[in-house]
Amino acid sequence: MDPNRSSESFLFRELARWLAGRGHDWHGSPPKLSKRQRALRLLLVTLGCYLLAPLVIFDFTETAYAYDQEGVAIGPKPYFLVPGAIRDFDYPGGPDYTDTAWPFVVWKPLCVVYCRVKGLRTSQ
Repeated sequence: MDPNRSSESFLFRELARWLAGRGHDWHGSPPKLSKRQRALRLLLVTLGCYLLAPLVIFDFTETAYAYDQEGVAIGPKPYFLVPGAIRDFDYPGGPDYTDTAWPFVVWKPLCVVYCRVKGLRTSQ
């Protein structure tokens, strides 16, 4: 690795090269990947991000409940700083949630499994 490059930009540049299938520039001529191999790499990275993102977005130790239905669970509680996850910050007793917020829609299967494993009542 060239010491004049910043490590952050180097990592992003190498990730983009890897996704595009161009290999590394310091090993001579890189092997060319077919369109199928590049599409498979992109699919694997997208699937990996989809599977790992809930660890950053949700707090699995607490449960989010619907604001308009008493005792109806939606799924794991999103962290406080997740934009668009909380319906109303000024709700008495803390923030409230709606099942149409983007984290609950994008990861609907995860939320349903979470509620079933915990034995919570859901609206589905």
